[in-house]
Amino acid sequence: MSVAVNQTPPVEVDGLRRRLGFWLRNDASRLLWPTRCLVCGEAGGEAWDLCPACADALPWHGHACLRCALPLPGSDAGAVCGTCLASSPPLQEVHAACLYAAPVDRLLPRFKFHEDLAAGRLLAQLMSDAFTGLAKPGALVPVPLHASRLRRRGYDQALELARPLARALRVPLRDDLLQRVRATAAQSERDA
Repeated sequence: MSVAVNQTPPVEVDGLRRRLGFWLRNDASRLLWPTRCLVCGEAGGEAWDLCPACADALPWHGHACLRCALPLPGSDAGAVCGTCLASSPPLQEVHAACLYAAPVDRLLPRFKFHEDLAAGRLLAQLMSDAFTGLAKPGALVPVPLHASRLRRRGYDQALELARPLARALRVPLRDDLLQRVRATAAQSERDA
């Protein structure tokens, strides 16, 4: 005598499993392991993995050139700097969440050079929060690493930053559009 066994659970069970898995990965883990500030190690905050002091110290970008994101203190939204007026860059708009100053200057190198993916997720979260109210892009297109640098580093930091940012902004991630064909000098090795 054979008995038929249903191998696929009902849709309701799949949805419940998915929600439970999400809760265990996110909310429950915070009960067991409270967040720590990724900059100073103190107790983390509710919204970000930053303590209140480091969150208050974030160097939000503020007023900037619409074409290159160079800070323009006291300027109006949509202002363009003199350099961009004289020679317009190829991009229509550039937005930056924060200035490269403390505590961001501690997070970025940890993410880029030391595989600190938690710092990358925090940076993506800060970018998402800073870009609230701006027109959403049609897609996020990370500029990939050259294959030789990807082998040395072991991960593509642009892609790892773009993944959570695309989810937060609810836009498609298109990592299939660009390919780096030439190994160029690392930005950290270039003059300012």
